[in-house]
Amino acid sequence: MLWPRIKPGETVYSLMRKHGFAERSVTAVMRENLFPASLTLVPDALYKVTTNTELQLKQLTFFDPDSDSSFVVWQDGGSAGSRVQTEAFVTKIKNVTGRVRGSLLESLLRAAPDTRVAYRFMDAYVLDFDLRKAVQREAFFRVKYEEKYQANRLVKTGEVLETELEVGPSRHPRKFVHYEGGGSHVGPMGMTNARTLYSPVNYQHYSSLFIPRRFHPIKKRRQAHLGLDFEVPAGHPVFTVAPGQVMRVGKNRAAGNFVVVRHAGGLESYYNHLQAIDSSIAPGRTLENGQKLGTVGCTGYCTKAHLHFALKQVGRFVNPAKVLQPYAFHGRTAVKNSVQQFAEAEVAPKSAGM
Repeated sequence: MLWPRIKPGETVYSLMRKHGFAERSVTAVMRENLFPASLTLVPDALYKVTTNTELQLKQLTFFDPDSDSSFVVWQDGGSAGSRVQTEAFVTKIKNVTGRVRGSLLESLLRAAPDTRVAYRFMDAYVLDFDLRKAVQREAFFRVKYEEKYQANRLVKTGEVLETELEVGPSRHPRKFVHYEGGGSHVGPMGMTNARTLYSPVNYQHYSSLFIPRRFHPIKKRRQAHLGLDFEVPAGHPVFTVAPGQVMRVGKNRAAGNFVVVRHAGGLESYYNHLQAIDSSIAPGRTLENGQKLGTVGCTGYCTKAHLHFALKQVGRFVNPAKVLQPYAFHGRTAVKNSVQQFAEAEVAPKSAGM
């Protein structure tokens, strides 16, 4: 058994050829077309190579970074195929602390050398703070996260379960709350009335923020980015952020497949780059809070699957980070229960000391 790392530019096809799969086997696997759209090959990630010369068996296992599933391609003598399966991992919990010296990202990577952990940590605070300006030198941070093992080998990191970050005079804790289809990092206040809209997706990973002047990755020039980009796998459901009425449904070169919803108070929400739009979504349709609009994709001007979400208030784009809750509408009960646990954890140490 070998555990190589994926190199930049490598694909399932190139790795099958690299590890000696016959051309007819590669063709058979590619014809099956079972590779999940939600699974991506991440450079430097481990994959597993299993061989049995006696049985003429060769197998490659690619691990999904966002779940416990994997994609397996195999060659057995003259036969070949592929499948998606659930992996058995031994999960260990790691807890690290540190101080900010240099950038927050650099400091996190020194404490927990995994970019996934670092970015998930920052995702927990993006809606509340401008991390470039709010975090000072020597600020304290803590992160508790999962490590996934097979055969005593660390295969990948899992979810970031808890975070804590010092901003100004206070430390701000967050906990990951699971709910159907995903989960979110929430603080002790959990549900704040100042945030009137719910997240359009079940899982919060932000690849681009609301920036008046951003360098566009495709057009190669400075251009305003007037929304939030949620980087989630293709096929992930997209929900309306509040009750409303469908204004437009369509497709164009820039936005790809898109939906626009009108809400109360002159507010409009935009959902771009969709893989598919639900057949029931049509102009004039009245929508409930958290109703499914379609699925995440990469249509229009797009380099990888994501949802570009934008808001207009009385005809002018506004920063969604200021009004979005960090969880979807159907996750509100789980979040409410988590907030109660936060409160109980605060009371317990005080009671113990009495």
